[in-house]
Amino acid sequence: MCIRDSINIMMGEAFTQKWQEYRNPQEPENVENKILLQVAELLKINVFTSSPLFQGEVIQLPLESDIFQCKSQGAKHLQIIRSIPFEALLSTLVGMKRSIHVRNNLEVINYDPLTKKEFLDFFKPKD
Repeated sequence: MCIRDSINIMMGEAFTQKWQEYRNPQEPENVENKILLQVAELLKINVFTSSPLFQGEVIQLPLESDIFQCKSQGAKHLQIIRSIPFEALLSTLVGMKRSIHVRNNLEVINYDPLTKKEFLDFFKPKD
C-alpha cells in the first residue's frame, strides 16, 4: 500500500508537524497525533512525494551551497527531499519541461543524501 503527499521546503508538514491521527492497533481507544511519515512507518505504508520544487517556485529560495554540495538550486531542493530521515519515503515525482532542467536536477545523484544530523541541523533555527 502507498500514499502520495506533496512535500517541499514550503510544505513540510508531512515531516515536521504532528497532525495525522494514529490509533495504535493494540490500544484502539488511544488516539494520538503524529507526523505523517512516522505513522506511515508504523503502519508499513510506503510514501511517494510530488511537487518537490513547488512548480518551480522554491527555486527562488536559495539554499546554502556547502551542506548540499550541488550547484543547481533545483538539485539542492531535491537533496532536501531525498534526505528526509523516514524510511517510509520511497520516491519523489519531479516534473520538468526542459532538458536543461533534467540535467541540472540530475546533479543530485552525484552526492549522498544528507545524514539525519545534517538534515535536522539544517532546519534548526539559526542565531
